[in-house]
Amino acid sequence: THKSTDFFVLFFRHTSAKMMSTSVPSAEADQPHSVEEKKKKKNISEILKDVQTYREELDHTEDFCSERCHTILKTISKFYWGYHKKRKDIGDKLAELRYPSQLVKMLRIYNREGVFKDDNVWFPTYYCLNIIWNFTDVSSELCKELVLNGIVEIVGSNISHQPYLENQTSQNVSFLLKSSLSILHNLTKSTRELPEFEKAFDRAKVKENAFFKCVATMIMTSIITEEENKMLEDTGAIPFIVSNLKSAIHTGLKRRSRGFSTIELVDCLSHMAVNDKNKDTENEVAARTVWVLSFKKDIREKIKTDKGLLEALNKLKDSQDKNTRTSVEGALWTINEKQYERKDDVGVTSKKHVFISYDWGNQSMVKRINRQLKEAGYRTWVDFEQMSGSTLEAMSEAVENAAVVLICLSERYKQSPNCRTEAEYTFQLKKAIVPLMMQRYYKPDGWLGILIGAKLYINFDGKYEFDVASEMLLKELNGRGKDHADIDTTDLHSEVVTNTKVTPLSGQSTYRNWSQKEVEEFFDNVGLTG
Repeated sequence: THKSTDFFVLFFRHTSAKMMSTSVPSAEADQPHSVEEKKKKKNISEILKDVQTYREELDHTEDFCSERCHTILKTISKFYWGYHKKRKDIGDKLAELRYPSQLVKMLRIYNREGVFKDDNVWFPTYYCLNIIWNFTDVSSELCKELVLNGIVEIVGSNISHQPYLENQTSQNVSFLLKSSLSILHNLTKSTRELPEFEKAFDRAKVKENAFFKCVATMIMTSIITEEENKMLEDTGAIPFIVSNLKSAIHTGLKRRSRGFSTIELVDCLSHMAVNDKNKDTENEVAARTVWVLSFKKDIREKIKTDKGLLEALNKLKDSQDKNTRTSVEGALWTINEKQYERKDDVGVTSKKHVFISYDWGNQSMVKRINRQLKEAGYRTWVDFEQMSGSTLEAMSEAVENAAVVLICLSERYKQSPNCRTEAEYTFQLKKAIVPLMMQRYYKPDGWLGILIGAKLYINFDGKYEFDVASEMLLKELNGRGKDHADIDTTDLHSEVVTNTKVTPLSGQSTYRNWSQKEVEEFFDNVGLTG
């Protein structure tokens, strides 16, 4: 019997040896909030007006290596700490006023001058990086604009600049490296496409510093593919992460260690296991990580024997947090390899529908596809229209009654345990699958690559005009899921599987080297032959 009722602590005790991952602390900055300053505090409208005034002044500035620039940047930097609840508003305003182009321009000037030349260069450099570091943590719009304006090249050059790497013990150099890495981490929350960073990371030796290698590893878990996961195994960041996680767990409500929060540290560990993204609460992160890990058969079997962990999961089924409930339900579904009784009317009939399985990052495109299908007379099932009650029960029933399932391919789809559960249940029931490519240049790998196999997909990633792609989809559907349609079933697979047991795919790291025979044997061994 476990004495602790804290699921997060319990989860760590039982899974820390099975997982790997990292995270980044909040940006550092001056936090001078004296009583006098608080009395003079402006409202948000005044602050946004000041931000606009400073932008106009910078537009007409000829000398950026000056005390005035230093003062402007320092003032903007202080807004982050003085207006906690309005940070996103300020960050979005910076993006709207084109601060990214101005800040990148200034950093390039300071680099040409030599950032440590004198105080008139170093101080503005410091606050430029400080502003970017802090506000990219809260504003995705600012992140996107900074990437478009070339910030990755600048901070990437910082972490690979040999003189900096040779003087990491210097306080100022340490700040340059720490801020540059942290900015890159914040950018990965909005975009995974940072090729310049991957090149810089290959040259950098910041991994020799425990803190730097922790941050760098976290960034890599956000942008690399599953087949590149081996790059993360040699960094040596795991002991540092685990040590800080243990410390953070015992720091009371604050739950931080060296600036790293427990949620960041645990989410990093789950990233190392499957390249996933941060969630909002510790329990949700822990439950989701159990869910992700339970797709692996050997780990799933170990979890089944862990009464303490299962008891903790069951207690969280009634959590007030929707995301936690969803992750717990998914974890228990996968762990228990849940079975559902199929209904008798499982053939391809006019009552069947088109089930759309997608990641929420592609919801706007999915809505367009959904409208197009309905206009063409198809019955559709998509979660934002149909779901109520138990998420997985609704999903399972919808998949069971589907004539065909559309799987919307993207990196985020592969990383989502929700999507994986839908896709694997679809495969287990031997439902017809039509893959839709949602991410340009994406190549499905890992479990998704195995499931999709050699199927041809329809591009909704911008390669073709939407109407062209839609016509291709309608042709492929051939009336399946359409009301009162005469369907040519000559080539349709309609085998019925009743009371099917959902057994997650057991991903193999060497699957890309398998022969056709080996792939067929794999599917047969895990009960996926069809």
